[in-house]
Amino acid sequence: MPIYEREDKYIKLLSEREHTVSELADKLFLSEPTVRRDILILERKDIDKKYKWDLTVIYKDEAAFNADYSACEALIKDFAKHEATMA
Repeated sequence: MPIYEREDKYIKLLSEREHTVSELADKLFLSEPTVRRDILILERKDIDKKYKWDLTVIYKDEAAFNADYSACEALIKDFAKHEATMA
């Protein structure tokens, strides 16, 4: 259920004033989510370029990103050798 629907439901439940706090929480957050079928989800290729971030400012291409990612993975593995030296 979208949050705005939950807020409306919460206000309605509060106005009834016959529910405990735990009952309100159960009704708001443990209920089954509402599935909206009227929303069209576009794929990235179908979205106009002006609405996408230009990641080439950070990395020239995917290979450059993957190289940095691999380097970070190697650095993370080295953290263990510093375990006894950190407070």
